Amino acid sequence: MRARVVVMVAGAVGTLLGIRVAGVAQTVQPCTNPDNCVQVGLTNVGTDTGKPGDTVKVGVTFKQAPATLDTGGADKIAALAMTIMQSGGGIGTPLALSDCSFACLGGGNDGGSCTQDSDCPDGQCMVGAVKPQAALAGFKAVVENASCAGGRTHCLCPDAGQTRDNFINLVVYGPNPLPTQGPIDIQKLPEGELVEIGLSIQSGANGNVTLHALNEAADAAQRPQFTALLSVGDKTAVDQTCLPLAVPGTAPCAAAASTSQVAVTDATIKVNGAVTACACDCDTNGRTSGSEITKAVLILGGARPLTDCGPADSNHDGRVSGSDITRGVLALGAGTACVPQ
Repeated sequence: MRARVVVMVAGAVGTLLGIRVAGVAQTVQPCTNPDNCVQVGLTNVGTDTGKPGDTVKVGVTFKQAPATLDTGGADKIAALAMTIMQSGGGIGTPLALSDCSFACLGGGNDGGSCTQDSDCPDGQCMVGAVKPQAALAGFKAVVENASCAGGRTHCLCPDAGQTRDNFINLVVYGPNPLPTQGPIDIQKLPEGELVEIGLSIQSGANGNVTLHALNEAADAAQRPQFTALLSVGDKTAVDQTCLPLAVPGTAPCAAAASTSQVAVTDATIKVNGAVTACACDCDTNGRTSGSEITKAVLILGGARPLTDCGPADSNHDGRVSGSDITRGVLALGAGTACVPQ
């Protein structure tokens, strides 16, 4: 049974990284009736409307397919891997994670700083903007592209000029922690909201921003680099993304006339107006004040989080630097005609 756990975990992460068995792409039919399929949704938590500088929240929700008496199947999903892609909004990356601080979760290292899981021998490293819900106790939620640690050239939280991703690579699997000896009972995923994601609306964004889980039925022909198509695995480590089920050694959904067993729901964020915040203009009211410069300096020194003043990060690299403070001081001197970001 432990071998099955390892296979499931490796399969989920492999799918997320886009590691697939080579084959000819097939047209996959969408789920014809969502009530008969696994349901993965992106839902607005609270308001779905904001302006640049505001934070909005999106939940990742999950529902099993109708129950059967089989050992495995689409009603006993125990792991999922997905890419949440953003589009629209007038700029390439209209939304960014609202909190790019990292902390160790679980075991004896709760609250310790980290940039990757290897920094947390008793738990995992999780970025602050992504919060697993209480129902996920016993499972592990991994944002694969959160940090640029290890020399990555792109991620959600750049720290040295790397490219900010406009997608979130998320994997959920269990058990967590993995027992050192068997027997191991792999639990199926709970239903409801699994993860909540805080997103900051970026300067220059305008109009509707769509958040979409890339999937086999809609996106197989045009999946962007470094992303993955949504996949789900059951308690027996069988990929249940499509019917017919994949033959061992072939990619999921590669069979002719495949039909998806997963129904996907998008979320929409409505951005009211392309408000261009000035450097360090924390409340985006069109001018930078001395108190806002002080707040930016505290963020630079680590005394306050970046979420306290998103416009303090004037070049959108995920941190506040000396050059960001300089831009803020110039904006302060310009008064109401401050220097845009």
